Amino acid sequence: MLNKTQLEKLRESHPALTNIFLKHQHTPLREYSKQLFLKSPGIIEDILLESFRYEWEQTGYSVSLTEKACSQLMAAPVLQTAHHVTPTHGPTFTTIDLTCLSGLLENQIYLVAANSGVAFSNTAWSGALSYGDIPLEQLLERNSRLYNQSLRSQKERSLHGDQESRISLIPSKSRDQLVYGTRIETSLTDTYRDFTPDLRKIILPPMENQLYSRWASRACAHLQEHVFLKNPFLIFDINQVVRRYLIAILKGNRDHPIKSLLFSSITQKRFSGLFRQNSLFLSGYQGKKSQKIENLFLIDGKLQGKKSGLIAFDKDYIIDKLLSQEYSPGLILVFFIIRFLNPIRCLGSFNQIEYLESHRKSWMEVRADFDLNLKADGAESLTTGRLFLDQRPIWPLDLALKGENIDAGAFLDMEMGNFWGYTLNQLTRQQAC
Repeated sequence: MLNKTQLEKLRESHPALTNIFLKHQHTPLREYSKQLFLKSPGIIEDILLESFRYEWEQTGYSVSLTEKACSQLMAAPVLQTAHHVTPTHGPTFTTIDLTCLSGLLENQIYLVAANSGVAFSNTAWSGALSYGDIPLEQLLERNSRLYNQSLRSQKERSLHGDQESRISLIPSKSRDQLVYGTRIETSLTDTYRDFTPDLRKIILPPMENQLYSRWASRACAHLQEHVFLKNPFLIFDINQVVRRYLIAILKGNRDHPIKSLLFSSITQKRFSGLFRQNSLFLSGYQGKKSQKIENLFLIDGKLQGKKSGLIAFDKDYIIDKLLSQEYSPGLILVFFIIRFLNPIRCLGSFNQIEYLESHRKSWMEVRADFDLNLKADGAESLTTGRLFLDQRPIWPLDLALKGENIDAGAFLDMEMGNFWGYTLNQLTRQQAC
C-alpha cells in the first residue's frame, strides 16, 4: 500500500496523479494495463496518418509493419508519449514499457511516440548508451579511444556524486543541442567501431548523415525487442511527424484549426493569454561554447525568444523554418494536434497527466471556431513508476548482453502500488527539499 502521509503531501503539487494513485494502487497490472488501450475508434486526419506512415518508413520499419500500425491506430487510437528519443531505455522507461506490453494483445504493436524536442543531455540521456553495472569491457574494446575516454568520464561523474553509468555518443559541445533535426556525424560512426562484437549485435549501426532521432528510435526498438519477447516495438520521433503534418497543412488551401491558431488575431490573443508559458516552437543557436536551445513563444501575434527577440512571421516563414528543421514543434503544438485535434489517447508520465489536464481546461476557454476533443482522459492514461528485480533497477542493455529477458506475464498479478512507490517517494522527497 502506498504511504498515506506521502499521498496527502503529493496532493498539494499533483492532485490528478494523487487521485489515480488512490484509485488504482490495489489494481492488478493485468486489469490496469488493459484499460490503457480501451479506446474507441475515432477519425484521424488523413494528413496525420500519412505523416505517421512516412516517418515510420523513414525510421526503417517495414511497409507491412507500418500499414498494420496505421490500421491499429485507427481502430484503437493510443500512443505511448512519455518517452524521449534515446538509443537505450533506462529503468523508468522500461517499467513503462512493461506496463503497456501487459495490456496489448499478442498481435498488437507497441507504438511509442518519442519526443526529440529536448537537449541531448536530458535526464533520459538521449546522447548516450545507458546501462547498469555490466563491466565496461563487455561494451567497449579494451584500450580503444572510447574505452579510455569512458573510464575518465566515469571517474569524473563519481567525484560529483553521479553514479549512473553511460557511454557518451556525442561531442561535449553538443550536450545542450536539440536532438530534433541533428544528423549523425563521422564521430558517431567512428565511435560505433569501438563497440565490442556483442554490443554491435544489439545496437544497430548508425549511418552518417542519417537523422540521429531515427537511428536512436530504431536502435532502441531493436534493443527492447531483445528484452521483451512479446510484441513488436515501433518507436519513432513524434516531432518529425508533427513537422511534416504542419508543412502539409500550411501548404494546403483549405481552412484548418492550425491556420486559425497561427494566423487569426482573435485565436492568437486567446491562446497567448492562456498558454503564455508554453513555447510554440523550439530552435537552436550557437552559444559561446556550444549549441543551445531557444524557446519561442507566441506573444502579441509574434514569436518571441530570449535570444531572437520578437519575430514577425507569416505562413511562408513557418514553412521554411520547418522544412529546414530549424524549428521543432513545441509540446503544446504536438499535443494540440494528436490529443485535442485528433482522438488519440496519449499515455504518459505523472507530469504529462497534470499538464495535459491543464491544457484541456485551457482549450475549453479558448472558445475557438473549431471543434476539439476535450473529454478528460488522464485517469486512463497514466504510465509511470519504477520496478525493481531482486532490489535492483532494470537496465535493458545489461539484460540483452547477458542474454536475459523479461516475461511481462510474470507481473500480471502485481498491484500497481508496487510500480508507483518509487515515483511517490521521489516526488515527495523533492517537495521536502
